[in-house]
Amino acid sequence: MTSEARFLVSRNFALLWVAQATSSFGEFILGATVTVWLVLDLAKGDPLLPTYVAAVVIASSAPRLFVAPFAGVWVDRWRAKPTMIKADLLRAVLIAPVIVLAATTPSRGLTIGSLLCLLVGISVLSQFFNPARAALMQVVIPVSRRVDASSKSMFASLGVATIAAALGPILFALYGAIPALTITMLTFLVSALVITQTRKLAVVPVSDPEITAFWSRFRNGLATAWRVRSVRLVIVGVGLYGVSLGINNAVLSLFALETLQLSAAQYGIVAATFSLGGLIGAVFATPLLHKVGSERLFPIAIVLLGVSYFGYAFTRDFWSASLLMLLSGIAFAVYVVAQGPILQAATPPGFMGRITAVSVPILGLSSTLATIVTSQLLSWVSFRASAVGASLDSRAYAVAIAAGAAVLCIGGTAMAVGSRQRSQGSVP
Repeated sequence: MTSEARFLVSRNFALLWVAQATSSFGEFILGATVTVWLVLDLAKGDPLLPTYVAAVVIASSAPRLFVAPFAGVWVDRWRAKPTMIKADLLRAVLIAPVIVLAATTPSRGLTIGSLLCLLVGISVLSQFFNPARAALMQVVIPVSRRVDASSKSMFASLGVATIAAALGPILFALYGAIPALTITMLTFLVSALVITQTRKLAVVPVSDPEITAFWSRFRNGLATAWRVRSVRLVIVGVGLYGVSLGINNAVLSLFALETLQLSAAQYGIVAATFSLGGLIGAVFATPLLHKVGSERLFPIAIVLLGVSYFGYAFTRDFWSASLLMLLSGIAFAVYVVAQGPILQAATPPGFMGRITAVSVPILGLSSTLATIVTSQLLSWVSFRASAVGASLDSRAYAVAIAAGAAVLCIGGTAMAVGSRQRSQGSVP
Protein backbone atom coordinates (compact mmCIF):
# COMPACT_ATOMS: atom_id res chain seq x y z
CA MET A 1 0.00 0.00 0.00
CA THR A 2 1.40 3.41 -0.98
CA SER A 3 1.68 6.31 1.44
CA GLU A 4 -1.00 8.13 -0.59
CA ALA A 5 -3.36 5.19 -0.29
CA ARG A 6 -2.72 4.99 3.45
CA PHE A 7 -3.50 8.68 3.88
CA LEU A 8 -6.61 8.72 1.68
CA VAL A 9 -7.81 5.27 2.89
CA SER A 10 -9.14 4.47 -0.61
CA ARG A 11 -9.99 6.20 -3.89
CA ASN A 12 -13.72 6.15 -3.19
CA PHE A 13 -13.22 7.51 0.31
CA ALA A 14 -11.01 10.28 -1.08
CA LEU A 15 -13.71 11.31 -3.58
CA LEU A 16 -16.44 11.24 -0.93
CA TRP A 17 -14.10 13.23 1.34
CA VAL A 18 -13.67 15.90 -1.35
CA ALA A 19 -17.43 16.00 -2.00
CA GLN A 20 -18.09 16.45 1.72
CA ALA A 21 -15.54 19.25 1.96
CA THR A 22 -16.95 21.05 -1.07
CA SER A 23 -20.61 20.89 -0.06
CA SER A 24 -19.75 21.80 3.54
CA PHE A 25 -17.92 24.88 2.27
CA GLY A 26 -21.09 26.02 0.52
CA GLU A 27 -23.27 25.46 3.57
CA PHE A 28 -20.86 27.26 5.91
CA ILE A 29 -20.40 30.29 3.70
CA LEU A 30 -24.16 30.57 3.19
CA GLY A 31 -24.89 30.37 6.91
CA ALA A 32 -22.22 32.93 7.81
CA THR A 33 -23.40 35.34 5.12
CA VAL A 34 -27.08 35.14 6.04
CA THR A 35 -26.38 35.83 9.72
CA VAL A 36 -24.20 38.87 9.04
CA TRP A 37 -26.66 40.09 6.39
CA LEU A 38 -29.44 40.08 8.97
CA VAL A 39 -27.50 41.66 11.83
CA LEU A 40 -25.76 44.39 9.84
CA ASP A 41 -28.35 45.19 7.17
CA LEU A 42 -31.73 43.51 6.80
CA ALA A 43 -32.78 43.69 10.47
CA LYS A 44 -30.27 46.13 11.94
CA GLY A 45 -31.75 47.96 14.94
CA ASP A 46 -34.98 45.94 14.82
CA PRO A 47 -36.18 44.72 18.26
CA LEU A 48 -37.13 41.46 16.53
CA LEU A 49 -33.53 40.81 15.50
CA PRO A 50 -33.10 37.88 17.96
CA THR A 51 -36.28 36.35 16.53
CA TYR A 52 -34.99 36.74 12.96
CA VAL A 53 -31.69 35.12 13.90
CA ALA A 54 -33.63 32.29 15.56
CA ALA A 55 -35.80 31.92 12.44
CA VAL A 56 -32.67 31.39 10.36
CA VAL A 57 -31.50 28.70 12.75
CA ILE A 58 -34.90 27.01 12.83
CA ALA A 59 -35.17 27.08 9.04
CA SER A 60 -32.01 24.99 8.88
CA SER A 61 -32.72 22.75 11.86
CA ALA A 62 -36.46 22.02 11.57
CA PRO A 63 -36.05 19.61 8.59
CA ARG A 64 -33.68 17.57 10.76
CA LEU A 65 -36.61 17.02 13.08
CA PHE A 66 -39.49 16.58 10.64
CA VAL A 67 -37.80 15.16 7.52
CA ALA A 68 -34.74 13.22 8.67
CA PRO A 69 -36.63 10.37 10.44
CA PHE A 70 -38.50 9.50 7.24
CA ALA A 71 -35.62 10.25 4.87
CA GLY A 72 -33.46 7.71 6.68
CA VAL A 73 -35.97 4.93 6.05
CA TRP A 74 -36.05 5.71 2.33
CA VAL A 75 -32.29 6.12 2.02
CA ASP A 76 -31.75 2.65 3.52
CA ARG A 77 -33.72 1.27 0.53
CA TRP A 78 -32.33 3.53 -2.20
CA ARG A 79 -29.01 3.55 -4.03
CA ALA A 80 -26.84 5.94 -2.06
CA LYS A 81 -24.73 7.40 -4.88
CA PRO A 82 -27.63 8.67 -7.08
CA THR A 83 -29.34 10.01 -3.95
CA MET A 84 -26.32 12.17 -3.12
CA ILE A 85 -25.95 13.48 -6.68
CA LYS A 86 -29.62 14.44 -7.02
CA ALA A 87 -29.58 16.17 -3.62
CA ASP A 88 -26.56 18.26 -4.64
CA LEU A 89 -28.06 19.29 -7.98
CA LEU A 90 -31.37 20.30 -6.41
CA ARG A 91 -29.59 22.34 -3.73
CA ALA A 92 -27.75 24.24 -6.46
CA VAL A 93 -30.99 24.91 -8.33
CA LEU A 94 -32.65 26.38 -5.23
CA ILE A 95 -30.03 29.11 -4.92
CA ALA A 96 -30.51 30.59 -8.41
CA PRO A 97 -33.79 32.49 -7.76
CA VAL A 98 -32.40 33.91 -4.50
CA ILE A 99 -29.44 35.35 -6.42
CA VAL A 100 -31.91 37.02 -8.81
CA LEU A 101 -33.86 38.49 -5.89
CA ALA A 102 -30.68 39.78 -4.23
CA ALA A 103 -29.65 41.44 -7.50
CA THR A 104 -33.01 43.21 -7.92
CA THR A 105 -32.96 44.57 -4.31
CA PRO A 106 -36.57 43.78 -3.30
CA SER A 107 -38.12 44.69 0.04
CA ARG A 108 -36.42 43.51 3.21
CA GLY A 109 -39.36 41.30 4.07
CA LEU A 110 -39.22 39.50 0.72
CA THR A 111 -35.47 39.06 1.00
CA ILE A 112 -35.71 37.59 4.49
CA GLY A 113 -38.55 35.32 3.39
CA SER A 114 -36.61 34.03 0.38
CA LEU A 115 -33.56 33.33 2.53
CA LEU A 116 -35.64 31.35 5.01
CA CYS A 117 -37.20 29.31 2.18
CA LEU A 118 -33.74 28.66 0.73
CA LEU A 119 -32.38 27.46 4.07
CA VAL A 120 -35.37 25.16 4.54
CA GLY A 121 -34.99 23.68 1.06
CA ILE A 122 -31.25 23.08 1.39
CA SER A 123 -31.71 21.51 4.81
CA VAL A 124 -34.47 19.18 3.53
CA LEU A 125 -32.22 17.90 0.76
CA SER A 126 -29.34 17.53 3.20
CA GLN A 127 -31.42 15.03 5.17
CA PHE A 128 -31.17 12.71 2.16
CA PHE A 129 -27.56 13.54 1.25
CA ASN A 130 -26.05 12.99 4.71
CA PRO A 131 -27.42 9.51 5.58
CA ALA A 132 -26.63 8.32 2.04
CA ARG A 133 -23.02 9.45 2.54
CA ALA A 134 -22.91 7.80 5.98
CA ALA A 135 -24.15 4.52 4.48
CA LEU A 136 -21.43 4.60 1.82
CA MET A 137 -18.76 5.47 4.36
CA GLN A 138 -19.68 2.44 6.45
CA VAL A 139 -18.90 0.08 3.56
CA VAL A 140 -15.90 1.83 1.95
CA ILE A 141 -13.92 2.31 5.19
CA PRO A 142 -12.05 -0.73 6.57
CA VAL A 143 -12.69 -1.45 10.24
CA SER A 144 -9.06 -0.71 11.11
CA ARG A 145 -9.27 2.76 9.53
CA ARG A 146 -12.53 4.02 11.05
CA VAL A 147 -10.97 6.40 13.59
CA ASP A 148 -8.53 7.70 10.99
CA ALA A 149 -11.31 8.18 8.41
CA SER A 150 -13.55 9.92 10.94
CA SER A 151 -10.72 12.31 11.77
CA LYS A 152 -10.16 13.08 8.09
CA SER A 153 -13.89 13.65 7.54
CA MET A 154 -13.92 16.09 10.44
CA PHE A 155 -10.82 17.76 9.04
CA ALA A 156 -12.60 18.19 5.70
CA SER A 157 -15.69 19.77 7.26
CA LEU A 158 -13.89 22.16 9.57
CA GLY A 159 -11.01 22.85 7.22
CA VAL A 160 -13.31 24.46 4.72
CA ALA A 161 -15.30 26.06 7.56
CA THR A 162 -12.15 27.88 8.66
CA ILE A 163 -12.08 29.58 5.28
CA ALA A 164 -15.83 29.91 4.78
CA ALA A 165 -16.59 31.39 8.22
CA ALA A 166 -14.17 34.23 7.53
CA LEU A 167 -14.80 34.55 3.80
CA GLY A 168 -18.59 34.90 4.08
CA PRO A 169 -18.61 38.06 6.25
CA ILE A 170 -15.64 39.53 4.38
CA LEU A 171 -17.28 39.02 0.99
CA PHE A 172 -20.49 40.54 2.31
CA ALA A 173 -18.65 43.58 3.69
CA LEU A 174 -16.83 44.16 0.39
CA TYR A 175 -19.29 43.08 -2.31
CA GLY A 176 -22.65 42.23 -0.75
CA ALA A 177 -24.42 38.87 -0.66
CA ILE A 178 -24.40 37.82 -4.32
CA PRO A 179 -20.77 36.48 -4.48
CA ALA A 180 -21.35 34.26 -1.43
CA LEU A 181 -24.62 32.92 -2.87
CA THR A 182 -22.95 32.21 -6.20
CA ILE A 183 -20.05 30.40 -4.57
CA THR A 184 -22.50 28.27 -2.58
CA MET A 185 -24.33 27.24 -5.75
CA LEU A 186 -21.06 26.29 -7.45
CA THR A 187 -19.90 24.17 -4.50
CA PHE A 188 -22.97 21.94 -4.76
CA LEU A 189 -22.41 21.48 -8.50
CA VAL A 190 -18.76 20.56 -7.93
CA SER A 191 -19.74 18.12 -5.16
CA ALA A 192 -22.17 16.35 -7.51
CA LEU A 193 -19.49 16.10 -10.20
CA VAL A 194 -16.97 14.59 -7.78
CA ILE A 195 -19.44 11.96 -6.57
CA THR A 196 -20.03 10.80 -10.15
CA GLN A 197 -16.35 9.80 -10.29
CA THR A 198 -16.69 7.10 -7.61
CA ARG A 199 -16.42 3.57 -8.99
CA LYS A 200 -17.30 0.02 -7.96
CA LEU A 201 -18.89 1.00 -4.69
CA ALA A 202 -19.76 -1.94 -2.48
CA VAL A 203 -23.47 -2.57 -2.27
CA VAL A 204 -24.95 -1.34 0.98
CA PRO A 205 -26.69 -4.32 2.60
CA VAL A 206 -30.46 -4.00 2.77
CA SER A 207 -31.62 -4.66 6.32
CA ASP A 208 -34.68 -6.69 7.32
CA PRO A 209 -35.55 -7.56 3.68
CA GLU A 210 -38.69 -9.34 4.80
CA ILE A 211 -40.12 -6.06 6.08
CA THR A 212 -41.56 -4.00 3.23
CA ALA A 213 -43.94 -1.65 5.05
CA PHE A 214 -42.53 1.83 5.63
CA TRP A 215 -43.71 2.14 9.23
CA SER A 216 -42.39 -1.32 10.13
CA ARG A 217 -38.93 -0.37 8.91
CA PHE A 218 -39.27 2.95 10.73
CA ARG A 219 -40.09 1.28 14.06
CA ASN A 220 -37.37 -1.30 13.57
CA GLY A 221 -34.82 1.48 13.13
CA LEU A 222 -35.94 3.26 16.32
CA ALA A 223 -35.80 0.04 18.33
CA THR A 224 -32.31 -0.72 17.07
CA ALA A 225 -31.09 2.78 17.89
CA TRP A 226 -32.19 2.53 21.52
CA ARG A 227 -31.36 -1.15 22.07
CA VAL A 228 -27.68 -0.86 21.16
CA ARG A 229 -25.89 0.75 24.14
CA SER A 230 -23.12 2.41 22.14
CA VAL A 231 -25.61 4.00 19.76
CA ARG A 232 -27.69 5.14 22.73
CA LEU A 233 -24.58 6.80 24.22
CA VAL A 234 -24.13 8.85 21.06
CA ILE A 235 -27.81 9.81 20.93
CA VAL A 236 -27.78 11.10 24.53
CA GLY A 237 -24.59 13.05 23.87
CA VAL A 238 -26.04 14.55 20.72
CA GLY A 239 -29.10 15.68 22.68
CA LEU A 240 -26.93 17.43 25.26
CA TYR A 241 -24.90 19.15 22.60
CA GLY A 242 -28.11 20.17 20.83
CA VAL A 243 -29.26 22.21 23.84
CA SER A 244 -26.02 24.17 23.92
CA LEU A 245 -26.03 24.50 20.13
CA GLY A 246 -29.55 25.91 20.12
CA ILE A 247 -28.72 28.51 22.75
CA ASN A 248 -25.50 29.49 21.02
CA ASN A 249 -27.18 29.73 17.63
CA ALA A 250 -29.48 32.36 19.07
CA VAL A 251 -26.87 34.42 20.91
CA LEU A 252 -23.27 33.84 19.76
CA SER A 253 -23.46 36.23 16.80
CA LEU A 254 -25.30 38.83 18.89
CA PHE A 255 -22.79 38.45 21.72
CA ALA A 256 -19.88 38.96 19.32
CA LEU A 257 -21.33 41.79 17.23
CA GLU A 258 -23.21 43.71 19.94
CA THR A 259 -21.70 42.88 23.33
CA LEU A 260 -18.08 42.59 22.22
CA GLN A 261 -18.62 45.24 19.53
CA LEU A 262 -16.66 43.25 16.95
CA SER A 263 -16.60 44.33 13.32
CA ALA A 264 -17.87 42.01 10.60
CA ALA A 265 -14.29 41.03 9.76
CA GLN A 266 -13.42 40.39 13.42
CA TYR A 267 -16.57 38.30 13.84
CA GLY A 268 -15.52 36.25 10.83
CA ILE A 269 -12.10 35.68 12.38
CA VAL A 270 -13.58 34.60 15.73
CA ALA A 271 -15.92 32.20 13.95
CA ALA A 272 -13.00 30.89 11.90
CA THR A 273 -10.91 30.19 15.02
CA PHE A 274 -13.53 27.67 16.11
CA SER A 275 -13.02 25.85 12.83
CA LEU A 276 -9.25 26.21 13.15
CA GLY A 277 -9.50 24.59 16.57
CA GLY A 278 -11.50 21.83 14.95
CA LEU A 279 -8.66 21.25 12.51
CA ILE A 280 -6.18 20.94 15.36
CA GLY A 281 -8.50 18.66 17.29
CA ALA A 282 -9.11 16.47 14.25
CA VAL A 283 -5.37 15.95 13.80
CA PHE A 284 -4.75 14.94 17.41
CA ALA A 285 -8.02 13.02 17.81
CA THR A 286 -6.78 9.95 15.95
CA PRO A 287 -3.90 8.98 18.30
CA LEU A 288 -5.93 10.11 21.32
CA LEU A 289 -8.94 7.96 20.42
CA HIS A 290 -6.72 4.96 19.69
CA LYS A 291 -5.14 5.33 23.12
CA VAL A 292 -8.17 6.19 25.27
CA GLY A 293 -11.05 4.71 23.26
CA SER A 294 -13.91 6.44 21.48
CA GLU A 295 -16.60 5.62 24.02
CA ARG A 296 -14.52 6.78 26.99
CA LEU A 297 -13.41 10.01 25.35
CA PHE A 298 -16.81 10.97 23.96
CA PRO A 299 -18.37 12.27 27.25
CA ILE A 300 -15.07 13.82 28.32
CA ALA A 301 -15.03 15.89 25.13
CA ILE A 302 -18.57 17.10 25.92
CA VAL A 303 -17.45 18.32 29.36
CA LEU A 304 -14.40 20.11 27.92
CA LEU A 305 -16.59 21.80 25.33
CA GLY A 306 -18.83 23.09 28.12
CA VAL A 307 -15.85 24.43 30.07
CA SER A 308 -14.58 26.37 27.05
CA TYR A 309 -18.01 27.91 26.48
CA PHE A 310 -18.11 29.00 30.12
CA GLY A 311 -14.93 30.93 29.54
CA TYR A 312 -16.26 32.47 26.33
CA ALA A 313 -19.41 33.70 28.09
CA PHE A 314 -17.32 35.94 30.34
CA THR A 315 -14.75 37.20 27.86
CA ARG A 316 -14.89 40.84 26.83
CA ASP A 317 -12.26 41.33 24.12
CA PHE A 318 -11.43 40.09 20.64
CA TRP A 319 -8.24 38.18 21.46
CA SER A 320 -9.57 36.17 24.39
CA ALA A 321 -12.76 35.44 22.42
CA SER A 322 -10.63 34.08 19.57
CA LEU A 323 -8.57 31.92 21.93
CA LEU A 324 -11.62 30.44 23.66
CA MET A 325 -13.30 29.71 20.34
CA LEU A 326 -10.11 27.91 19.31
CA LEU A 327 -10.29 25.73 22.45
CA SER A 328 -13.99 25.10 21.87
CA GLY A 329 -13.21 23.93 18.35
CA ILE A 330 -10.61 21.46 19.60
CA ALA A 331 -13.05 19.91 22.08
CA PHE A 332 -15.82 19.86 19.47
CA ALA A 333 -13.59 18.03 16.98
CA VAL A 334 -12.85 15.25 19.47
CA TYR A 335 -16.57 14.99 20.28
CA VAL A 336 -17.48 14.62 16.59
CA VAL A 337 -14.59 12.36 15.56
CA ALA A 338 -15.45 9.94 18.36
CA GLN A 339 -18.99 9.52 17.02
CA GLY A 340 -18.00 8.03 13.67
CA PRO A 341 -16.19 4.90 14.92
CA ILE A 342 -18.83 4.30 17.61
CA LEU A 343 -21.72 4.36 15.13
CA GLN A 344 -19.92 2.46 12.36
CA ALA A 345 -18.97 -0.34 14.75
CA ALA A 346 -22.30 -0.57 16.56
CA THR A 347 -24.79 -0.02 13.72
CA PRO A 348 -26.01 -3.20 11.98
CA PRO A 349 -25.43 -3.28 8.19
CA GLY A 350 -28.28 -1.63 6.31
CA PHE A 351 -29.40 0.47 9.29
CA MET A 352 -27.07 3.46 8.93
CA GLY A 353 -29.69 5.64 7.27
CA ARG A 354 -32.18 5.11 10.06
CA ILE A 355 -29.62 5.41 12.85
CA THR A 356 -28.52 8.71 11.34
CA ALA A 357 -32.19 9.64 11.05
CA VAL A 358 -32.58 9.14 14.81
CA SER A 359 -29.52 11.08 15.95
CA VAL A 360 -30.14 13.98 13.56
CA PRO A 361 -33.74 14.64 14.76
CA ILE A 362 -32.57 14.45 18.37
CA LEU A 363 -30.07 17.16 17.57
CA GLY A 364 -32.73 19.10 15.67
CA LEU A 365 -35.33 18.82 18.45
CA SER A 366 -33.04 19.79 21.31
CA SER A 367 -31.39 22.64 19.39
CA THR A 368 -34.67 23.98 17.98
CA LEU A 369 -36.39 24.04 21.37
CA ALA A 370 -33.36 25.72 22.95
CA THR A 371 -33.25 28.30 20.15
CA ILE A 372 -36.95 29.09 20.44
CA VAL A 373 -36.89 29.44 24.23
CA THR A 374 -33.70 31.52 24.21
CA SER A 375 -34.76 33.85 21.39
CA GLN A 376 -38.21 34.45 22.82
CA LEU A 377 -36.81 35.22 26.27
CA LEU A 378 -34.35 37.66 24.74
CA SER A 379 -37.04 39.28 22.59
CA TRP A 380 -39.28 39.65 25.64
CA VAL A 381 -36.48 41.25 27.64
CA SER A 382 -35.61 43.49 24.67
CA PHE A 383 -39.19 44.72 24.28
CA ARG A 384 -39.45 45.47 27.99
CA ALA A 385 -36.20 47.40 27.85
CA SER A 386 -37.22 49.38 24.75
CA ALA A 387 -40.54 50.28 26.40
CA VAL A 388 -38.64 52.27 29.02
CA GLY A 389 -36.12 53.69 26.56
CA ALA A 390 -33.32 51.27 27.41
CA SER A 391 -31.52 48.59 25.45
CA LEU A 392 -31.07 44.91 26.15
CA ASP A 393 -28.49 44.30 28.88
CA SER A 394 -25.49 42.65 27.20
CA ARG A 395 -25.11 40.35 30.21
CA ALA A 396 -28.20 38.45 29.01
CA TYR A 397 -26.22 36.94 26.14
CA ALA A 398 -23.45 35.83 28.49
CA VAL A 399 -25.93 34.21 30.88
CA ALA A 400 -27.51 32.29 27.99
CA ILE A 401 -24.14 30.99 26.78
CA ALA A 402 -23.20 29.97 30.33
CA ALA A 403 -26.50 28.09 30.74
CA GLY A 404 -25.76 26.03 27.64
CA ALA A 405 -22.25 25.36 28.94
CA ALA A 406 -23.69 24.09 32.24
CA VAL A 407 -25.85 21.56 30.37
CA LEU A 408 -22.77 20.18 28.64
CA CYS A 409 -20.68 20.00 31.82
CA ILE A 410 -23.36 18.36 33.98
CA GLY A 411 -24.64 16.00 31.30
CA GLY A 412 -21.18 14.98 30.09
CA THR A 413 -20.03 14.31 33.64
CA ALA A 414 -23.07 12.10 34.30
CA MET A 415 -22.39 10.16 31.08
CA ALA A 416 -18.72 9.65 31.99
CA VAL A 417 -19.58 8.44 35.50
CA GLY A 418 -22.27 6.12 34.16
CA SER A 419 -19.95 4.62 31.54
CA ARG A 420 -17.23 4.05 34.13
CA GLN A 421 -19.65 2.34 36.52
CA ARG A 422 -20.89 0.04 33.75
CA SER A 423 -17.29 -0.83 32.85
CA GLN A 424 -16.45 -1.64 36.47
CA GLY A 425 -19.66 -3.62 36.86
CA SER A 426 -18.79 -5.79 33.86
CA VAL A 427 -15.43 -6.82 35.36
CA PRO A 428 -15.75 -10.21 37.09
